[in-house]
Amino acid sequence: MKKYKTAPVASSALSPGTPYIVVNEAAERFSYYGMRAILVVFMTQYLMDSQGQLDALPLYGLLIGDYIRPNH
Repeated sequence: MKKYKTAPVASSALSPGTPYIVVNEAAERFSYYGMRAILVVFMTQYLMDSQGQLDALPLYGLLIGDYIRPNH
């Protein structure tokens, strides 16, 4: 008899880790769509000044950080 297995045992059932994978995928999707909804609220509510005009300073920071001085 060999000491180590070279192939998995044949089985018709799903692996025991499958429910964890499914729940993790659901949590990722829930988190993604939740963050997306929160971002829309943030962009429309918190980037406006008291007169309803767009505050462009955070957008300038975005441009500088991502395009002019990228980390990578």
